[in-house]
Amino acid sequence: MLDLDRRVLLSAGLSLGLGLVSFEVYRRRSLIYKINSQIQSRLSVGPGTNITLVNTYADWENISDAILQDVSAFPFIGLDPEWVSKKGSAGLVSMLQLATYSGHCVLIRLCLLDKIPSSLRNILVDPDIIKVGVAVLDDGEKLLVDHNLEVAGCMDLRHLAVRQESLPGKLGLQSLALQYLSVELDKDWRLRAGNWEAETLTIQQINYAANDALVAVNILWVLMKELIHSGTLSKLHTFSWDQRRLVIACRDVVDQFTDVKFTNREWKAEQRRESGRGAPTPAPVALRTGAVRKSPLYHNCQLLAPDGQMLCTCDMKKAAWYVKKGLGDLISENPLTVRLKFEPSGRPEGKAGEYYLSVKPNICVVCGSKDSYLRKNVVPHEYRRYFPAVMKDHQSHDVLLMCVRCHQKSNILDAGLRSRLAHECGAPIGTENGVKLRNNFDLKRIKSAGKALASSRNKLPEMRRLELEKILTDHYQVDALTADIITDASNCNFLETNAEYTPHSRAVVQHYLREGGLMELEVRWRKHFLATMKPKYLPDLWSVNHQEERLGVKAAENRIDMEQYLLATQGADEELDLEEYRKIKKPQLGINPDLLSSPKSLSLETLTLIQT
Repeated sequence: MLDLDRRVLLSAGLSLGLGLVSFEVYRRRSLIYKINSQIQSRLSVGPGTNITLVNTYADWENISDAILQDVSAFPFIGLDPEWVSKKGSAGLVSMLQLATYSGHCVLIRLCLLDKIPSSLRNILVDPDIIKVGVAVLDDGEKLLVDHNLEVAGCMDLRHLAVRQESLPGKLGLQSLALQYLSVELDKDWRLRAGNWEAETLTIQQINYAANDALVAVNILWVLMKELIHSGTLSKLHTFSWDQRRLVIACRDVVDQFTDVKFTNREWKAEQRRESGRGAPTPAPVALRTGAVRKSPLYHNCQLLAPDGQMLCTCDMKKAAWYVKKGLGDLISENPLTVRLKFEPSGRPEGKAGEYYLSVKPNICVVCGSKDSYLRKNVVPHEYRRYFPAVMKDHQSHDVLLMCVRCHQKSNILDAGLRSRLAHECGAPIGTENGVKLRNNFDLKRIKSAGKALASSRNKLPEMRRLELEKILTDHYQVDALTADIITDASNCNFLETNAEYTPHSRAVVQHYLREGGLMELEVRWRKHFLATMKPKYLPDLWSVNHQEERLGVKAAENRIDMEQYLLATQGADEELDLEEYRKIKKPQLGINPDLLSSPKSLSLETLTLIQT
């Protein structure tokens, strides 16, 4: 009997051992294990790391197939740019670093390339290839401005980091690398601020740049793996996943944060609570929600002419205003319908007029989401502010609803058109002449020296204290410093007005006035919106030529200021001072000329209210 028990136990032990061996073989053959092993073997740059320096178009062509193969297998890449700062101002991006899950780091020297390869552009603009890093959306915007490189599908690592049980002490790439990879990045300022446009880069520069992209994609994997393996059963289940299932699971983790800017307000609040500094003051609702609209934008109330013809749909506030002022009668509450007591300046005609009669759903015009939405100005306000009044009246055609994610994606892609307009219209963005106030670096140096001496004069090393004191004595032309001089230096204003400043938007509008009219600019922004966002749920009769159709009807009926109409359609023969022009109160569209010549019918105050 005892021998039988031993044989049973031995058999069970052998079965268990064989089962464990089989499971280990099965685990090691799994895709998730292979990717994890590859990443763990190259947590940072070291011996055997595959780094490719791209100095020419041909260099990229030689390695593009390998990069495309990597992103096809696992569509997540680390991204980071480098540039040279001169006198405190950031120059153009000199180098773009990319890293794949296999550890292949590519350093693309944009400052040396004659043209940017289309396959590289395709990788960057593809929203299904996720680009990760810290503040990676800001990096994408800079690439758009500097090199017209559109970057979509960006995910800031900090979104995932703040959702871990063990929060890092800081949220920079250096801290995240130490926390999740146990990798200590070299962030020596002399490397960071080095010459990235040098003909030949040093080994230290190459390793530094490659590391920033490599650790980014590796941190992403560690954070995603923790969220995917959120339980023993789920961990076992992942070993059966093929490439498609793994990518879907990873996308489920990052999708909600893709192309969404990170704000660390909540993380800082948690840090304060943990440190015992008391509960922070609650953020205003608008800040907590990102000004997301939950109430309807379109109430679809009906406004009727005195004879009952429908004039337009409008919001509840506007309809109620006509009733409150005695200018209209409430006809129905569902839908809310108001009939005006006076003859309107015009009736809806053509497709442009019919647009304002249509019922508009409260959904994202791109994806159809109904949960929450933001107002999207298809033609950005920065340009429209310089338009004549007839083009600014009835703007609702170009104000559309979009969900938060689509809205943010659209704003990022808008930077591409801004960059092209900057180049075409001689209206640069981000240059020294593109800022209203700029640094006087001599005064900035004085302020810095004054603050250092005021706060820690007796604690500074002797040589450093003497150096700072000499800066101030030379500037103030004195032999010895006094407390008043140090105070004056620490409080000095180093910002000065830039006499050559011209707002980008004003320069663009000025260009279109010279080159044939402002409608062209409007149409270009609408076409850009259709091409980049491909909206599936636009309101009926929404048209890129809406303004031309609308103003054409008004001009034919002589119900428009013709000077403004010509600015919209033909431009201006002479240079127009747009800042002065904006101050001139021009008549608004939509006022019946008969009403203006018949003051007895409506008071001037009422007319003003109607115009507004």
